[in-house]
Amino acid sequence: MKIRKIAILLVGVCLSLVVAGFPAVVNASPATVNVSDGFIATLGSTTTVSITLDEAPNGLSGYNMTVSLSEPSIAEIMAVQFPSWATMNDNSTLPADSFWMKAVDLDHQVESGATNIDLGTLTIRGDAQGECQISITVDDMDDDNGTPISPPVSPGTITVGPLPTVAFSAAPYSVGEGDGSATITVNLSAASAQTVTVHYATSDGTATAGSDYTAASGTLTFSPGDTSKTFSVSILEDALVEGDEMVNLSLTNPTNAILGTPSTAVLTIVDNEAPLPPTGVGGTAYPPNKLVILAPWIALAAAIIAAAAIFLRRRRAQN
Repeated sequence: MKIRKIAILLVGVCLSLVVAGFPAVVNASPATVNVSDGFIATLGSTTTVSITLDEAPNGLSGYNMTVSLSEPSIAEIMAVQFPSWATMNDNSTLPADSFWMKAVDLDHQVESGATNIDLGTLTIRGDAQGECQISITVDDMDDDNGTPISPPVSPGTITVGPLPTVAFSAAPYSVGEGDGSATITVNLSAASAQTVTVHYATSDGTATAGSDYTAASGTLTFSPGDTSKTFSVSILEDALVEGDEMVNLSLTNPTNAILGTPSTAVLTIVDNEAPLPPTGVGGTAYPPNKLVILAPWIALAAAIIAAAAIFLRRRRAQN
């Protein structure tokens, strides 16, 4: 009997040692901590970037994270705003190029299954032109069960520098009336880390939309790295002798860029019909053969007018 009790006791001790030897379970959540990108147009100005957690399958009790900038000479973290669920929060001294931030959800506001959880908003100032990465180290993060979460981090980028300009590639464009369409090029002065958009539109000059060309308008989108985009203006051919006609082009409402020069341009539609022949009396156009037929009659009329003038002068002299 004693041997049996000793055996049971030894098994219990061994189990205790085995359990004690295992580390705490870490929740390898597929969720990711994301940092948004930011752009600062002028030195000394600020922008805000957000820190979010994709999802919290078992809720979120709190976190302890360290935020760092890769290039302290380019930007500086000025302030942090904690989310509304952070009943308790704290952070190290700011401004700084690296600091820690802590938050605890005592009221269980971040429930199980929550998505796109706000972890905080950073205010960052631009000090020099260039780019720097905003990285985060998750020192501690737990769900509502007390299980540690170890999410990967998607860092953000801060870009500091003047906004690029967006403009037409030329002030005048031309297209033949029979060419079908004109391709208009719009350029960005430099590739941007941000998505750039600009609105374009046509309007009547001496050409008329619907009869000489098809009105066009829309938005050009420059993805990061793009520097050139185009749009087309359809040309409507006719058999009228109209001479060259003009369409006005304009760029407006840029985002993440400013309007450069030229932001307005003119598209000339070159007429492909033969020019009108010389005009006759009263502005009526006559073909060359009709002018030949009318020439004797015009000469006769001129002779009659001259004879009448001589007759009138003689009558005045006799009186």
